[in-house]
Amino acid sequence: MSQSIWTKEEQKWLVQIVESCEQMKQQVDWNEVSKQLNGKSKSQCQVRYLKLKNSNVSDSERYHEWTQAEKDILMDCVNIYGKDWERISRKFFTWMTPLKLKNKHYAITKNQCESQIKIIKIMLDSSN
Repeated sequence: MSQSIWTKEEQKWLVQIVESCEQMKQQVDWNEVSKQLNGKSKSQCQVRYLKLKNSNVSDSERYHEWTQAEKDILMDCVNIYGKDWERISRKFFTWMTPLKLKNKHYAITKNQCESQIKIIKIMLDSSN
């Protein structure tokens, strides 16, 4: 398989792998995805998935519930590029403004913190 050109079969397989993980409520392991698509890097798989998911989507349809895979990609981007929202928007989330990405990142991290606090409270209550 070529590293730069995606065949229709590769793209179809990519979407099937990611959607399968999401249906089973599993986090997408992009390293594993890339292994199943020989010659494609983790980053290439993430970018292609986002482009496939959001190509030919009207503006009104772009306001969708984010999938876990999209959230994971955003968090990976922040880990790699820091909070360079312009760069992340331009490279990965072309349909979103940098401000919307920043707000989405904030919402994701806030929800993660709240979930962790709930778990800690449950654990403390059950130990008493």
